[in-house]
Parts: sequence; structure tokens; C-alpha cells
Amino acid sequence: MFSFIKNTAPVFNDYNDLYFKLRANGFIYGVLKSIPHYIIHEHQYSQDEIIKVNLLDALYHIHWFHTKSVDFDHFVNTLLAFYKEMEVADLSIWDKLLMGKNNFSILERVIHSESL
Repeated sequence: MFSFIKNTAPVFNDYNDLYFKLRANGFIYGVLKSIPHYIIHEHQYSQDEIIKVNLLDALYHIHWFHTKSVDFDHFVNTLLAFYKEMEVADLSIWDKLLMGKNNFSILERVIHSESL
């Protein structure tokens, strides 16, 4: 799920630049037109996948603005900690056993469950 962003260098210079691009793409209003042009399409994305790609891209850029870090593992760990703090990442023991301790798998599950 994350390969589309893992190899993407930050594209926007600041929050305003990101905001206006997200707004032009419909993300701000919840009517998404497409994924950003700089993200390589792995396949034809569903509407749910387009939403998730745009959300992760926005969060990745916000993380980069704040930390100036392009370390993808750090991004995933920070995002997962954020979701846990907001208590949306309360996974059952069964989920934890099935996914193991891989943060990428846990984050993917959290994003999937929260967008349904």
C-alpha cells in the first residue's frame, strides 16, 4: 500500500502550497478528482483508494514540513503514534496477532478501518 509514497520526495514547499493543491484536487471538500500527478499509479484506484492516497500524501508532507525528515519509517511510526494517541488505533488482540508487530501493517489496517 505504501510504495506509492515511500519513494516520493516532498513536492510542496510550505503549507499554503500543499493546501491550494489539495483544494484544487477536491480533497479539502471531499470530492476527489484524482491522485497527485507525481505519484506513480500502480493500478486503477477505486474512490476509497484515491482518498487514502491523498490523505497519506497530505500527512506525509505535513510530517516533512514539521520534521524536515524524509525517513519513511519515521513517518509511519509518527503517524501510528498519532492514531494511537487519538485512540483510533485500538486494535483487538486478534488483530494484533494476525498482523504481528509490523507498523506498516498496523497503519494500513487503521487507515482502512477508519475510512469505511
